[in-house]
Amino acid sequence: MEIVGALLLSVLAFILLGFLMIFIVIKMVQKSFERVADKAIGSVAGMGMGIAAKAADRVLNVGEKELVKGIEGAKKAAMESDPRRMATEVTRLAKAHKGELTVSTVMAGMTVTEDLARKTLESLERRKLCVSRDNGGQKFYMFPAFKDRRQVKVCDFCESTYEMSSAKNACPSCGAELRITTAFV
Repeated sequence: MEIVGALLLSVLAFILLGFLMIFIVIKMVQKSFERVADKAIGSVAGMGMGIAAKAADRVLNVGEKELVKGIEGAKKAAMESDPRRMATEVTRLAKAHKGELTVSTVMAGMTVTEDLARKTLESLERRKLCVSRDNGGQKFYMFPAFKDRRQVKVCDFCESTYEMSSAKNACPSCGAELRITTAFV
């Protein structure tokens, strides 16, 4: 298992090194275009960059964007192959969303497939790091560690909830005894 992890890391490092080389080549080509454009058009005060230089910049910007996409794709592939890293990233996302996530939120926040988002959330639920609940047909995953909490009084008979400031120990609705519990806000 350790060999597979080391092999995966070396492949990822090789891919990232390739992207770095592509980036360096793009920058070298950009400098070359700028020199050619300066010679062809000349430097005229106040005219700014020449037409050739602008065209070169546009081409290189597209190249840089594709490079960034490639790096993000490599990062995504590494995350998908390492469930622990994926779980860590989902937990960070849960903290940013105040302790509640849906599969859609994970998909959008991390640009992963629905299947991977669902499997990761279910894995976290099995490890008791989150609890799922159905709310109007949509499944929410609540991470108690990131939720605000407060003490309340609850009636086990009629399920009414009252603030702790209430001096009553019996439920005003049904008369049953109230118990103190923690509620997530």
